Amino acid sequence: MKNKYLLLIIFLMSTTVNHSFALDKKIAKEIEEQAKYIHSDVNPVFNVSCSMDGKIYSGANETKTITIRDTESGKIIRKITRNSNIRAIEFDPSSKLAIIGFFNGDIEVWSIDSGKLLKEINSLGGPISDIEYSSDGKYLVVAGGTGNYSGVGIKVYDAKSFKEKYFINKVATYDSISIDHDSNIFAVSTWSGIFIYELSSGSLIDKLGDEYSYFDISLSNNAEVITFNQFIKSKSYAVVLNLKSRKVLLSLKTGIAVGGVIISNDGSMLFVGGDDGVVGILDMESRSWLSHATTKGGTIKSMRLCGNRHLITGHWHNSVNVIDIFNGKVIRSHSGG
Repeated sequence: MKNKYLLLIIFLMSTTVNHSFALDKKIAKEIEEQAKYIHSDVNPVFNVSCSMDGKIYSGANETKTITIRDTESGKIIRKITRNSNIRAIEFDPSSKLAIIGFFNGDIEVWSIDSGKLLKEINSLGGPISDIEYSSDGKYLVVAGGTGNYSGVGIKVYDAKSFKEKYFINKVATYDSISIDHDSNIFAVSTWSGIFIYELSSGSLIDKLGDEYSYFDISLSNNAEVITFNQFIKSKSYAVVLNLKSRKVLLSLKTGIAVGGVIISNDGSMLFVGGDDGVVGILDMESRSWLSHATTKGGTIKSMRLCGNRHLITGHWHNSVNVIDIFNGKVIRSHSGG
């Protein structure tokens, strides 16, 4: 793919902002500030996850406990308490394993049925920001790390043996991972652009943007469309981009800062979460709002689609919400962890 740098900015505005992320004191300061941000007393739910079958979900709020719940009933399936603060969680495709990521950069593999620890892995050099399984069950992708530059990056593991396949190390603060349904590519958002890699090899396929921060991202089933939120000159946008044609299908300027943007697997619905805790559900064909869900917990920090009916949101003030996407109703709110 060509014309990779600042292409999105050309679509979104007529002028660009002239600054860069130099590999010097500036990025070191930003990493230090993020570390302080992570240690907030309000226990933000930085990462939420749902099993591929949509039956169980959880939220990680940087405490030492993770609680796995049944999506329909809210019943607690398993509660796991550790000695280190938990930063992220993911479920394997069979919904039998929970992968827990910690503030210190370690990950652990747990049996959900037995509640037993199966494996410990020293993964990255700082907080795990996101963990994702490929839908074919072959790969496990882990992103994060701060402070220790040698440990900042992405590690991809064989999902059966948990042996490391490769490590991508860049001085960037990693936030969110999305893997396409066919398990061919994955995208990672950072403070300095979105990187797209071939999943099997880790080869860089594309890079979007260059000088702006990106947070939650999502790929549609066929990896044709990617969604993300973007801040330009203090203005916030929810963006839907066709990766092949480089055509911006939607650039939605919002009145509040966007905390996350997710597109449904078939590309028909867009979910936009904001600093005010409201989730807007947009019909992509008509470009009209279907509904708005008012959640509890303030600023939305993470979102995850859960099966065909639910959306899970994690919030700044230690809250997890479960939303029925067909009527826009919040069916459950509880603390994370």
